[in-house]
Amino acid sequence: MIRALFLLIFGTLFFTSLTTPFAFEAIIAINGSSPWPFSRVYDRVAMFWVLILLLVLRRSFSLSSLASYYNRSDVGRKFMFLVAGAALSFLTSMALLPLYVQGDVFSWKEVSGLEIFYRALKVVPAAIVISVIEESFFRVVFFQKCREHLSLIFAICVTSLTYAIVHFISPVKSWEYPGYSIFVGFEYLSAVAGRFQAPGVLPAAIGLFLVGAVLCFTIYRTRSLFLCIGLHAGWVLAVKMASFVTISNENYEFALGAGKRYFLVSKPLSWVLVILVGIVAVVCFRVVKNSRDAKTVENS
Repeated sequence: MIRALFLLIFGTLFFTSLTTPFAFEAIIAINGSSPWPFSRVYDRVAMFWVLILLLVLRRSFSLSSLASYYNRSDVGRKFMFLVAGAALSFLTSMALLPLYVQGDVFSWKEVSGLEIFYRALKVVPAAIVISVIEESFFRVVFFQKCREHLSLIFAICVTSLTYAIVHFISPVKSWEYPGYSIFVGFEYLSAVAGRFQAPGVLPAAIGLFLVGAVLCFTIYRTRSLFLCIGLHAGWVLAVKMASFVTISNENYEFALGAGKRYFLVSKPLSWVLVILVGIVAVVCFRVVKNSRDAKTVENS
C-alpha cells in the first residue's frame, strides 16, 4: 500500500511536471494564446495522471470497494444523509462568520438575496462533485486500505495527514510562464512546494487534518459515505458562500500560507466546531441507523 501510494503521489507529480509544458504549448499553438494560466493547465493535467495511475494501480487501492457504497439500494436514506450532513456542516460553519465580520477581518458585501440564491445554485453542484471525488478516494479507497495494515488511530492519522498535505499542493496563480523548457514544469512544482514554508500553513493544516479525521471516524462509525459527502460538501459550500457575502478589510493581511480560502479552518474555534460536528454526526446518525435496524428486527 505504501509503495502504491508513493507511486500515485510522486508519479502524478513527475508525469504532470513533464507533460504540462507540452499541453500548454499545444493550447497556445491552437488558440494563439492560452485562455488559462499555466497553473490551471497544470491542475487539469494532474487530474488526468491521477486517473491514469489509479487505473494502473487499481488492485493496490481496491477501487472495487466503491461499488458497495454506490449501489442503488436505499437511495432515499442515502439522499437524506447527504442533505442532513451538508446542512449540519454548512449552518454551523456560517454561524461563525459574524464573529469575524464584527472584527477587523471582514465586512459584509452588499449582495441581494437573489444574488446569493444564484450563487448557491452554481456552487452546490461543484461542492458535491468535489466531495464525491475526495470522499470516494480518501474515506473509502485510501482509509480502508490503511485499515488493512494499521490500527484505527494510525489509519485515521495517515489518511488525514495526507488529506491535509494534498490541499496545499495548489495552484500558484502568480507564477508566470517563462517559455517552453522540458524543465519548466518542475520549476513550477518547486514554486508550489515553497508554499509549505509560508506563514499560516501549520494552523490551516491542523484544521484540515481535523476535518479529515472527523470524516474518517464518521465513515468508520456510521458506514455512510453519503453522510461524509454531505459534511464535506457543506464545508466547501460554507467557504465559497462566506467568500461571496463578505469582503476583506483593506488593513487586514491574511497569512500567506492560508490566505482567505483557509482562514476559517485555521482558527482554533473552527477546530472545536469541526469536532463537535463530528460528534453530532456520529451520535445522531448512529442512533438513526440503530433505530432503523431495530425496527427491521421487530418487523421480521
